[in-house]
Amino acid sequence: MHIALTSRPSPLLLALAAAYPGLATAAAAARVDFAVGNVVALGATGGTRPLSKGAEVQPGETVSTRDGRAQLRFSDGSLVSLQPQSDFRVDSYRYAGQADGSEQGFFSLLKGGMRTITGLIGRTNKDNYRVTTNVATIGIRGTEYSITYGDGITVSTGEGQVMVCNGGGCLLLSSGESALVTTPTSQPSRTEARTNLPPAPPSVSPQVFFASGEQRSGNGTPALNSPLLPSGEGYDFHWAGVKSGSPYTTYFGGTNAGFGSDGSLSTVAVGVLNYSAQGNGFYFTDGTIGWGRWSSGVLTGDGPSDQALKDIHYVVGKPTPTNDPVFSSSGTSTYNMLGFTMPTSTTGVVGTQAVTGQLSVNFSTYQVGVNMTVPIGGKTYVITDTASWSYGAFNSSGFICGGACTNGQLSGFFAGSGASHAGLTYQFLDNLPGTDLGKISGAAVFKK
Repeated sequence: MHIALTSRPSPLLLALAAAYPGLATAAAAARVDFAVGNVVALGATGGTRPLSKGAEVQPGETVSTRDGRAQLRFSDGSLVSLQPQSDFRVDSYRYAGQADGSEQGFFSLLKGGMRTITGLIGRTNKDNYRVTTNVATIGIRGTEYSITYGDGITVSTGEGQVMVCNGGGCLLLSSGESALVTTPTSQPSRTEARTNLPPAPPSVSPQVFFASGEQRSGNGTPALNSPLLPSGEGYDFHWAGVKSGSPYTTYFGGTNAGFGSDGSLSTVAVGVLNYSAQGNGFYFTDGTIGWGRWSSGVLTGDGPSDQALKDIHYVVGKPTPTNDPVFSSSGTSTYNMLGFTMPTSTTGVVGTQAVTGQLSVNFSTYQVGVNMTVPIGGKTYVITDTASWSYGAFNSSGFICGGACTNGQLSGFFAGSGASHAGLTYQFLDNLPGTDLGKISGAAVFKK
């Protein structure tokens, strides 16, 4: 976008234009959501300027965090969170407000570490997006991943897929997988090690915590983890996924939940049962309720041997007390989608598009009307169902997605004062023609 100026430019504007050629006419690539510590922008011609919240970052500039941290929000809705001692350059960026084929996002991570949730660039044409490092180039096939420098680079995928390529070949990483690349000509190899992105120290604003995955704000852009849930007792835990190779759903109340310093759910204990995460594909919490997906885990206490868990979609939180006045009120309330996990199938397919929907809760009849659209594997399922609740938890079985699915099950609960939040998990059997996806699982959270 070009802006015509009829008044005489100020000396400051002239000085900036001299330091950064094209600054006056080029559209900004990103704005700084926050910057903590000594964070600067390095111009293509060598100029340096400090960055603070709200500052713009132009194509050609390098953001250097030095001893600080920063998060950039790009105009296509993507987020980039930078660790201390990181240099991240915007090599080329074009976005005119819609994905019409002309958009482009080429970046370089020169050192340090980053985590990103991708936006609209690259969704239509994957070749329009890439991040280059000194040993490999990363292209997207999904929504979230992270990179850290160490002995070469480590790349970890949170949701969706990324392609890691260099002179030694290419490697496709799916949700929860990681790769190590040591030299520009060594073939990328899978590794159990995840990218090491330590959270900010407690003295830094909670906004620095970056959420992996699909959480979106009202304008469609990704949001951040807010106050974290504390470890302890009294949590409701609902999950849907695969246990010992078979699709399974269940839920518990009164569990003891353990959370990591980054907000991820790591353990759940109820009676003799102990659930433990081994791979966190995605996690999010807004301080009242949490949701996410364990790419892998283990369950002990349910039989003579440990049971393997895979793609466990969950919602977790302290339930709304049963004596809350909301449960004796009348009328209905509408709950809008707050967040979700990308659905997964038992055949290994991971969704790449947003799950949408609403809940309509009737506090007089103790019923929850569910209306959700779940896209995965080129197919779309519309869940329309009515669930009944007691003591703040609700469940339903047998929904059929208008014939597109069968054997549908969902369960959920209310959380927060006045039942401000509701979370649910679902699982159903693909009944649409084409490639058989098997059973599909996911989680979703709603808020009044």
